[in-house]
Amino acid sequence: MSTSAATPVAAKYAERVERFGGIERRLARLAFQLTIALRAIAVLAAIAGVVAAFEYRSPAAWAALAGLLLASSTLLMIRDRREHERRRYEQLRMVNEQALARIARRWDDLHVPAVKAPQEFSDISADLEIFGRASLFQLVSTAESASGVRELRQWLSTPAAPEVARERQQAVAALAPELDRRQEFQVCGRLLAQSLTPPLDFLRWAESDRPAFGPVVIWLSRLSALAAALLIAGLALGLFSAELGGSALAGLFLANALFTAIFGGQVYAALNAVASGVAEARLNHGLYRLADGFPRTGAILSRIASRLDDAMHEMGRLEKLVALAGLRRWLILYFPLEFLFLWDFHVVLLLERWRAAAGKRYRGWFDAVGELEALCALAALAHDNPAWSFPEFKSEPRTIEAAELGHPLIAEDVRVANDVIVGPPGEILMVTGSNMSGKSTLLRAIGVNIVLAQAGGPVCAAKMSLPPTELATVMRVSDSLERGVSLFMAELRRLKQVVDRTNGSTSRTERQLCYLLDEILHGTNTSERHMASVRILERLVSAGAIGAVSTHDLGLCQAPEFGDRCRNVHFQETIWQDADRVRMTFDYRLRPGIAQTTNVRFLLDAVGLPPLEGNQRNEKPTPQAGGGGGGG
Repeated sequence: MSTSAATPVAAKYAERVERFGGIERRLARLAFQLTIALRAIAVLAAIAGVVAAFEYRSPAAWAALAGLLLASSTLLMIRDRREHERRRYEQLRMVNEQALARIARRWDDLHVPAVKAPQEFSDISADLEIFGRASLFQLVSTAESASGVRELRQWLSTPAAPEVARERQQAVAALAPELDRRQEFQVCGRLLAQSLTPPLDFLRWAESDRPAFGPVVIWLSRLSALAAALLIAGLALGLFSAELGGSALAGLFLANALFTAIFGGQVYAALNAVASGVAEARLNHGLYRLADGFPRTGAILSRIASRLDDAMHEMGRLEKLVALAGLRRWLILYFPLEFLFLWDFHVVLLLERWRAAAGKRYRGWFDAVGELEALCALAALAHDNPAWSFPEFKSEPRTIEAAELGHPLIAEDVRVANDVIVGPPGEILMVTGSNMSGKSTLLRAIGVNIVLAQAGGPVCAAKMSLPPTELATVMRVSDSLERGVSLFMAELRRLKQVVDRTNGSTSRTERQLCYLLDEILHGTNTSERHMASVRILERLVSAGAIGAVSTHDLGLCQAPEFGDRCRNVHFQETIWQDADRVRMTFDYRLRPGIAQTTNVRFLLDAVGLPPLEGNQRNEKPTPQAGGGGGGG
């Protein structure tokens, strides 16, 4: 187990894994024993059946057979219940094992959701690892339903308004301590997802305004029912002879049979569509009941609870209506009701009244479940990382400030945190340092935490404040042989998109543009890279954007075009001589000023590319003192 499992939260999950696993194993043994008992009873019942067949006058033989069949039915019911409980505890064990994997960032032990970033967010997602394997979404998502996954995807790819993010923070904080109920909610959703397919026919029926049949059919069915009731009442009261009343009822029976043959297809299509939705809703009552026990703190949880209360009430009404349609299973009762009163037609009319009143809210109920799943996912993140904090949104100053900021995707036992300030507008945070010192990780830490903050979740920082922010990143750019685009041109196009977004995006009433640029324009020579970088950064600075840039171009940090608008910070490595070997380490700590050390010569030696014999004197690495980078 990872050293992360030594934390109190991990220890709690480990205890739950052991406890739920123990219950699962006991239930599995019991289910196996019941299966053996059922097989034994089946053999005894077969023997009793043979004996009863030959000794058909023996009450004892028949009693034994009946008792064995009753015992078999009882044991089968018990076994099925125990098997359902075993599956539940199996999933609870797995949920806690996955929670341990999240804490330790063991990505191979976590499901990779088949979720892609929206097209307009794809570049930022790739740069910051928001979706895919070893991503923020893989770390956060505990959603099981399609609506929950969709909701969380939307939150992580579209920044919420500050007031919405604050409401989500309040809900997440209220849900974080509800570990038992959150996990039961997740398991219930998982078991449902494994056993159900979306009732598309029901959704189409519920959201449609088209009636099953027109007004002529409706009035004919009502008149037929009224005629049948009057005939039966007349016969009961002796108002006319049995022969006349019976003939009239027989004629009505035949007419209604023909009526059902003509229009019954529309009736049965509606009843079948409704039945599929009711089956799912009946199973979802478990989710609704669990949701009903969550705190109703704040506007979001109160709204979700109200919608799910409405769902339980309306789906209860629908189930009662469908029970009326279920009379078709009782043929002795159903045929007189259908062919005298056109029973199914009246049931469909009642169902359409329900649809008119509540049908269009049906999808919203499942969306409420999805929203609650997304909040529970962020709540799990807050619960598992008690040292994280909820950020504060401020319109002024338009600066991002964070104390002890770390990268959320790095495990706690290896993560290094730094204090970071990005801004105010017109100032560049210039990050320098040697290879592998932590520059790129720092930029990604800033970006990922901005995404988390504006989704309404906790951030990997002791404290953080930010204005409403629009992110723009250029980090991972590749060329394209197919389109004939060089690496330099691909980067230029991405950078042009960032510059274009400054048009109006940094006004006082809109989001503050924050750019994160990692080693830009490395696809050309040093002088051209410097000239192009200066021109691009001048535009961003003059537009009032804020941002951070990592670079090996130390001249860029002192470019006269920027004057005092560059705030320089750096990472360092420590290189020292140990016997016959030169060693290098990083502490990933951010320091003020421009980097003074490099490590390329050391890395060349480390990968087996030492200098040629004649160049040893000039290429030998010099031991250096210093510290490391910003998180990896």
